[in-house]
Amino acid sequence: RRLQRELGVASDAAAAARWLAIPRGPDRPPLSLQVLPAGQTNLRGAAVMVLVADREQQLDARAGALAELGLTPTEVRVALLIAEGHGVPHAARVLGVSVNTVRTHLAHVLGKTGLRRQAELARLLARLGQV
Repeated sequence: RRLQRELGVASDAAAAARWLAIPRGPDRPPLSLQVLPAGQTNLRGAAVMVLVADREQQLDARAGALAELGLTPTEVRVALLIAEGHGVPHAARVLGVSVNTVRTHLAHVLGKTGLRRQAELARLLARLGQV
């Protein structure tokens, strides 16, 4: 229903782009939809474009690319959490390990990727998500 409503709004060529999060279940991230006017067509009036981003697929792609760099599964999980903007204490809670263990894994991640800072890791993973 929300998507139908947003499609109606976006059918106005002057409308701004709109974002929707479509839930998929308790253990899966939502789909992100961007609904925007795509201009007028000669056939039926206004056209609407819907762009879909699946964060789960992006995470899978990033995890695969990191594994190819030689990271262990735990190092991959640490890298993804840190790159999403979570701090070391949060990553430790999520993984059920100590802060020192996360710091050790993070040091391994940075060493194996040739990076020095968490911000560089975030940029690397952002680029991997665009591939």
